[in-house]
Amino acid sequence: LLTTNGILNELRYCCDIIRFRAVVLAPIVEEIIFRGCILFQLQRQFQTCGALCLCSGLIFAIAHLHHVVEMLYLGYPLNMALSEVLPQVLMTAIFGVYSTLIVLRSGHLIAACIMPIQPTYDSAFAELGAFLKAKSPLTAENAFVPLSNRIKYVDYCAHLIRCLQSMINDANFDKIDVATFFSRVIRLLKCLMPLKMKSEFLGDKPPVKSEQAKRVKISALRHALTRTWGKLLEKGLPDDLMLEALITLGDDQMEKMTDTAQLLGPYITVIFDPPASSSAASLPSWSRAVTRALLKVIHTGGLNYDRLYPRLYALLGQDLLVCPYADRFLLDLDIYLTSIHVPAGWLSAFSKRLFQLSLFGTAPLSIMPALITVGGNVLIRHLPCRVLIDRSGSQDENAPTMAECGPGGDPYVYHPEDLASDGSAALASSLWELACLECHYQSDIATLASRVRHIASNNGMNLLPDVKNQLESGKQLQVGVERASNQYMSVLEMTNARMPNLTPLEGWLMPTENSKALA
Repeated sequence: LLTTNGILNELRYCCDIIRFRAVVLAPIVEEIIFRGCILFQLQRQFQTCGALCLCSGLIFAIAHLHHVVEMLYLGYPLNMALSEVLPQVLMTAIFGVYSTLIVLRSGHLIAACIMPIQPTYDSAFAELGAFLKAKSPLTAENAFVPLSNRIKYVDYCAHLIRCLQSMINDANFDKIDVATFFSRVIRLLKCLMPLKMKSEFLGDKPPVKSEQAKRVKISALRHALTRTWGKLLEKGLPDDLMLEALITLGDDQMEKMTDTAQLLGPYITVIFDPPASSSAASLPSWSRAVTRALLKVIHTGGLNYDRLYPRLYALLGQDLLVCPYADRFLLDLDIYLTSIHVPAGWLSAFSKRLFQLSLFGTAPLSIMPALITVGGNVLIRHLPCRVLIDRSGSQDENAPTMAECGPGGDPYVYHPEDLASDGSAALASSLWELACLECHYQSDIATLASRVRHIASNNGMNLLPDVKNQLESGKQLQVGVERASNQYMSVLEMTNARMPNLTPLEGWLMPTENSKALA
């Protein structure tokens, strides 16, 4: 039987007219009218109690077929409406027979009002199935509303997570639209277990030391949520959906989970650092896309990954300049390079390579401010790396100076798979690239390069703009330059002037077909 607290909790999370009719009004009024007024009239027509109970239950159950019309009005297809309502009709018939028997034996109408209340609750499994199997966006939206209203209760959330795990296991990707199923599962997972979730219960709070109380603890639910993500990832998703799932995990989902290093780490590391024989090894853009998810696993799950920085360094290839995930990768790289446990030589190699990328002919203006800022932040946070812009004679008289270095004489040469040797070479080099960037045609780039070059001076400003803001600023610069260049080209075309064929400048790296293909 439902307690008073259970009824109040039910009304609190879904106090709408339809729910009030189904849960309160219908069981009380219909039972009083039907069993109180009609039951005893039917008793005169039947000779046995069994026949009366059976007939009473069937008549009352058939009356519930009006829910089919209601579901059709909400947008459900006919076959789904019938599949949802017929089990309810069957359960209502069974409970109708039982409640009729109790009324006849006890003589109290209150039994008829209480017994049918429980079957009117929509099953979480049925509601979840209606959402995942909906044929249209409108139907899916209508089915999602009751789910989103109830997941704030820990007991309902625990049951829903178990149902979701079961449906993921039973899903047959050969017979369903995988993309639609995936998007709806991800939408539901995003809503489950927010960071500041309170321990509210839909029903009665279980005893403290009971088994049910252990299952509805916030920590246990967060572990169950992590396992649900793991079941989704091990289901064999297509490559694009797998990558989308890992990107979603890294954005805002990992913080509300536990045991991520054990349950989710293997799926992330195999994409971040795939084996050489794997097909994903030729797609470094995938590795850049999951750096944020790996960062969250390291911070929240305690993952220890030895090849972290060598792999990050290998991802600084020229194809980064045309990678669709370059923005998020640079944001993550700036956080990775804040560690004080990384050798100074390695950090110098990262900074040197970032400034080197800024000089490439393929470097778009949209990410140049971010490249310079991330490289400059290394010099600000790690004092030993400032030798690249402030090499005193007492440190190394034979070290090349900024004026002596150039594309042909720089001791630093980028080797993607040899961070250790590149670190030593970077410490022997200097950031002559900054002097070149100070002559950039775009004044914002030139000013930023000048600020970085004077970091070590007494009057230097040891503070650079935020990388995220620099990415937005770079996009605005790119739009402005493209607009101006289009205007100038339009004027030249109107004058019928011939544009000369300009050869690439000596010493500058130009785009290759391989670099474009890798992106």
